[in-house]
Amino acid sequence: MNMLLTWDYQDLCVLSSSWHIKNTTGLVLSLFAVILISMGYEYTKFWIHTWEKRQSK
Repeated sequence: MNMLLTWDYQDLCVLSSSWHIKNTTGLVLSLFAVILISMGYEYTKFWIHTWEKRQSK
């Protein structure tokens, strides 16, 4: 099972042992999923920071 720093995407493990990439479509969908997860995480951090700033006033 390959994890990092490889060009081989067949049976590639992403983030957990249950998330495997089997083909090119899965690779592209996983790429978009990771991007969306990252954007959601960063937006949540921004929202919490803004909310805490408003609460301190």
